[in-house]
This record gives sequence, C-alpha cells and structure tokens, in this order.
Amino acid sequence: MKFPFVLFVLLIAAFIGGGLFWYSAIFKEQKPELTASDTTASKMCSGFAQAPGEISCQEAIRIAQAKYGGTTQAILQGSGFPKKDNGSSSAMRSFWRIEILLENPITKDQETFNGARSYIDRETGEELAGGYTKKQ
Repeated sequence: MKFPFVLFVLLIAAFIGGGLFWYSAIFKEQKPELTASDTTASKMCSGFAQAPGEISCQEAIRIAQAKYGGTTQAILQGSGFPKKDNGSSSAMRSFWRIEILLENPITKDQETFNGARSYIDRETGEELAGGYTKKQ
C-alpha cells in the first residue's frame, strides 16, 4: 500500500517542480548582458551619487562615447557653465566631464588627436563643450 502512495507523492512533486521550472523560464524578467564598457562605467561611476532628475554618470559616458567613440579614461563632476535661461548671472550649470581615449585618432590641421574631452550637462544631457585632445 505504501508503494502507490510514494509514487503518487513523487508524481505530484515532479509535476509541481516542472511547472515551476517552465513558469520561471517563461515569465522571469530577462536582464540584459553587461558589456565590458558597462562594467567599467559602473566601476568609474560607483563614487558618484545620482540626484533625482539628473543624467546619471553612466548615461553621460554613453552620450560622450556615442559622439567620440573610444574608451572612457576618467569622469569628474563640476559646475561652471552659466545657465542661459536663468536671469541670475551667478547661476551655474552642473556637468559631467568625460575624458576619452579615441579608438581612431583624428587628424585635424596637420595635428593628430587621440583623445577627447566632453562636458555633459547633468540636467539636460546636452554637450556643453567638448573637443579633441592629445593624450600621453
């Protein structure tokens, strides 16, 4: 009499286990894979807190890399660009300063530049200033 009962319990356990497996396989939230640049950006940005309503450190890196291409070497926070829409002359924009080592150096006016510097507005994500530099 015990054999049919044990068999019944094992079948129920297998049915529940299989159902849970397929449920998690179908409905589980898929997380995107991290690339090397994402993990590097996360490490570089770990010391910066994100303020509500501002562009994150990682997003600033993505904006700068989309324009210049290359590997981020450094990121800093700062303020110093005057706000255009504020009547006060003392109001300054906060920015992210991104230093990039270019994948493909640029030759301009017979000079070769292998780096770029970009100042990204922390509120809007627009590039306030930027350009090519010579990295050592």
